[in-house]
Amino acid sequence: ASFRFAGQRARPRKGVEEAFKVGETYLKPPGSCKTKWRDCEIGVEVECCEDCNIYVLDVCAQVQVSDCRNCRVVVGPTAGSVFLLNCVGCTVSVVARQLRLRDCADCDLR
Repeated sequence: ASFRFAGQRARPRKGVEEAFKVGETYLKPPGSCKTKWRDCEIGVEVECCEDCNIYVLDVCAQVQVSDCRNCRVVVGPTAGSVFLLNCVGCTVSVVARQLRLRDCADCDLR
């Protein structure tokens, strides 16, 4: 199972232009990812956001944040990895077993 908060990525071959979510707040409060199956791992994917506040405060298996600009990202306890891709000008606070970065610029990591 997974949760997703995203705008639209550009797909030039299909004629789709990118559409970012702008100025929104995304909150996964503690206890919101519970499932009735204890062995089920929950993943969260956030992409194509600009000037957003993103709070993932529940325990998850993995979190992926990609193509975000000038966002504030707070990720609570993560059993696996947090992966940041193509983020620019973001402030990121993370509690995770592993933090992975690719093509990030001007980000403040905590």
